[in-house]
Amino acid sequence: MLTYTTMTKLRLTVSTLLLAMCSFALTLYSSCTGKCEKISCQNGGACKKGACVCPDGYQGTLCETLADPCASVECMNGGTCKNGTCDCPPGYEGTKCQTISRLKYIRAWQCSHAYHFYVTSGSSAVQVKIMNFAHIALTEITAIINGNTITVSSQNAGTSGKIVQGSGIFDPVNNSITWTYTITTQPGQPQEYTETWHPG
Repeated sequence: MLTYTTMTKLRLTVSTLLLAMCSFALTLYSSCTGKCEKISCQNGGACKKGACVCPDGYQGTLCETLADPCASVECMNGGTCKNGTCDCPPGYEGTKCQTISRLKYIRAWQCSHAYHFYVTSGSSAVQVKIMNFAHIALTEITAIINGNTITVSSQNAGTSGKIVQGSGIFDPVNNSITWTYTITTQPGQPQEYTETWHPG
């Protein structure tokens, strides 16, 4: 059985321990909240443990500066970053301008009539050459690439005496080109044609 003196000492010890714990908790709370008392975060930032946590698009000690959206963006082949996105020069595409646009066109193609066409590289990054265009055999014409559009400007189809012009749209889902073009035989009115090419 505990004596009165022992009980008194035990109560004193417990009281001292509780007082110390309360004091520590109060000090810890004050130190955590006190770190943010004189910090005023801007642009929607929030102070945590004495430092501003900034929302997307802002940086700096107080979130006072607009973040550079191009800081971590690297564009290739002469592309330039604008608002976090690469703006590619003619002849290139992709998130980093890493892809040569005309590569998807350079191959053998055929239409529903089983007629074959051949696309090869031209003299620049945006140019290709097309053999047998408009079903004119052994005739090579030039075309310009702009992303998923390929354009044939008005030109003579070799020595055939025919003038061709038109454009095609590349479909990346079906891997095809849908063409609309005209053939003019001098003298005469232009005749318009539409056809779709598939790899072949």
